[in-house]
Formats: sequence, structure tokens, C-alpha cells
Amino acid sequence: MAAPVVTYAELIAALLTGLAISLGILGVVIAGLALWGYRAIRDEAKGISMKIARSETRKRVSEYLRSDEGVEIVENEVAKRVDELKDGLAIGNSYSKLAQDPSIIKSEPEDQKSKVGKPYHKKGGPA
Repeated sequence: MAAPVVTYAELIAALLTGLAISLGILGVVIAGLALWGYRAIRDEAKGISMKIARSETRKRVSEYLRSDEGVEIVENEVAKRVDELKDGLAIGNSYSKLAQDPSIIKSEPEDQKSKVGKPYHKKGGPA
């Protein structure tokens, strides 16, 4: 039996098929690298923007709080919170004074009929 004869057309077709497959694989690899690069750039940009936003916010808030308007607002808010705290303490003191009053506590014996539930023996059965 003789060896098969390969024509130039068959050889070129096989080479072009291999080249097409190689280019397809290369395209998939490049797409994967592009996604990885996009995510890395996005995460880096997010980190940088958060860092800048925090520092800028701290700077602006500090400037505002040092201004006359900021000082006045903080003083008013602190005074309001202190007044609320004083009101809460006053209510608590009034209740603690009531609790110390012995006339509030009733020491009358309970009526036997007002008990809830059935009495049980120590061994667990009904009385």
C-alpha cells in the first residue's frame, strides 16, 4: 500500500484550520486578561477615590466645625442633649422617690381563691 499523497490545497487547509484554532484560543486568553485588568483597575480606582473622599471630607468638616457657625451649632446641640439628660434624670429621681414611699407597697395577704394553677406534690402528681 502506498502512502497517501497530500496536495497543496489539503496542506494549506490544515494549516489555516490550526491557525484559526490558535487565534480563537488567543482571543479567549486576551478576553480573560482584559476582564482581570478591568477588575484590577476598578478596584484600584475605588480605593483611591475612597481615600481622597475621606481626607477631603475630614478636611471640610474640620474647617466647618472651627468656623463661628459650626461652633454655634455644636454648642446648641450639646446644650439640647444636656437638657434632655437632665429631664431624664429628673424623671428617674421622681420614680425612685415614689419607690421609697412605703404607702405604695401593699402588704395584704392574697386570697387563696386567687391563686393560678393547681398545687402539685413533690413527686409530680396532682394534689
